Amino acid sequence: MAGPTEPVEVSLTEFHHQPGGFIDTSRQRPVALTKRKRPYAYVVSPDYFALAEQAIKVLHGNRRVIAAEELSEQDDSFLTRFGPSADEVATGQWRE
Repeated sequence: MAGPTEPVEVSLTEFHHQPGGFIDTSRQRPVALTKRKRPYAYVVSPDYFALAEQAIKVLHGNRRVIAAEELSEQDDSFLTRFGPSADEVATGQWRE
């Protein structure tokens, strides 16, 4: 049985036949709508959506893009020392 945060999977056809029931279910846990047995959309409660938005802001809210010319000497030194080598970037394989 699925846990409280694991989505209940429902085909779009099933959802079209009983949308109200699945919307009610979404208040307890997410409902994954599937099309050809693949995830197509999710129905979630307003609380779940708000928590997801908050989590995204916490995880990604402090990120910003810095142009190479804006890097300090300390930043550049750190990236040179700990960043991937040109060979690793070219092959797409990082060494530990």
